[in-house]
Amino acid sequence: MNLMIYVDDVEKVAAFFEQAAGTPRISEETMIDGSKTITVPVLPEASLQFYSRNFIQKYSPEVALNSPSIMFYVDDLAQTAADGRDR
Repeated sequence: MNLMIYVDDVEKVAAFFEQAAGTPRISEETMIDGSKTITVPVLPEASLQFYSRNFIQKYSPEVALNSPSIMFYVDDLAQTAADGRDR
């Protein structure tokens, strides 16, 4: 599963999730406007792909920019991420 999330600061948010999940980003691309999209795995079967809100507003204005509420619940995120790397 890959969940696209639109944020104000792609690098800052991606860095937070890299640290929280204990996993490095799996991809980073520069978009046509110079902004980045970064994908970070958070669980063995789930990754988050961050896009700049400004990019989405300009190139996909039909997409809703509402901020989602997302909760991943695990007892030990670092161990869960490590288990995913072992698969």
